[in-house]
Amino acid sequence: MGVFFAFMLLIYLVFNSTPFQNFIIHRVDNWLSGAFKTEISIDKINYDGWTYFSIDNIYWGDQKKDTLFFVKNLQFDIAGVEIDSMRFVLDDVHVNGALCKIVTYPDKTFNIDVLCSLCACACACRCVCV
Repeated sequence: MGVFFAFMLLIYLVFNSTPFQNFIIHRVDNWLSGAFKTEISIDKINYDGWTYFSIDNIYWGDQKKDTLFFVKNLQFDIAGVEIDSMRFVLDDVHVNGALCKIVTYPDKTFNIDVLCSLCACACACRCVCV
């Protein structure tokens, strides 16, 4: 029983270490930026327990390298996972310090077009709010 708790403590310490956090953030940034074909960056990911997460300084750029969304702090609890559809069910979502900048450019395009193109894509994430 003591070995189990020692192992769980080791996992907790590794997940909270700066090198591991930087590795995870770098991988998530690269994957999201590639999947959405725009710059997306995350400054820090914290977690409390196994399901409650806090993400700091989320930046989502548009096709002109301008800010589309910025969130200072996003907190949520993972209520469940639908493995067959690869969806997470979120609960208790809190957004602090959010900015959404919608711009019409001189060429008559909108910066929100990045999101509109995702809706037409079969591989886009689908968000279901309850």
